[in-house]
Amino acid sequence: MKRFFEEKNLENFLFPSFIREILQILIQERKFTDYSNYLIFVMQLFSLIVLVLYLIELTSGRLIETDDYKIWTIPDDAVDVTVNKTESGVAMIGGGADCYPAFSWLIEHANGGDFVVLRVGGTDAYNQFVYDLSVSLNRTLNSVTTISWKNKQASYDEEVLSLLRNAELIFFSGGDQGKYVEYWANTEVQTIIQEKLQNNVSVGGTSAGLAIQGDYIFSALNGSVFSG
Repeated sequence: MKRFFEEKNLENFLFPSFIREILQILIQERKFTDYSNYLIFVMQLFSLIVLVLYLIELTSGRLIETDDYKIWTIPDDAVDVTVNKTESGVAMIGGGADCYPAFSWLIEHANGGDFVVLRVGGTDAYNQFVYDLSVSLNRTLNSVTTISWKNKQASYDEEVLSLLRNAELIFFSGGDQGKYVEYWANTEVQTIIQEKLQNNVSVGGTSAGLAIQGDYIFSALNGSVFSG
């Protein structure tokens, strides 16, 4: 375990870069002489992670929560803008680590507009990543919003539908594509997405968000697929 913390490449951890830097400093400065010191270090590390995650939650932008959905938006004072020119396209990402070239391509297609992430459950983890990437590319987005469904009723809520209608880019997060089909298919959500594709707005998706794109999809409504 000690060797794991000393040798593991923290770039593969799902932490923002500034957390990784803190962890690297802690690991470099610590010299473990016995297991009691190691256990103290682990407890301190865990407390630090909990504190940082709590602070991230406090500063994660505007939050709207109902019984049906959660919506996070950054910047928290963002208002909708009209973008005259967006580009059409589809980004299909196989899952795993975030693909920077694909997200950069999507950001360019959004042309400074509103980037909307759709998911069932989960957090707003994409918001800061996408927004910061847009800034680094000198293609700063007007806003990044994550809509997290709790149930199908969210697909009939005007707050959710308005965000989709005003989106310059729609991205499907990974997760359970069976829930995506159950909550979105044959609703206004699907109608809006189809209209966006016909009006020069790009969409993208990773993992389950890839699986729901295309004329024929693997819905996973009856579980997974196993070889004979």
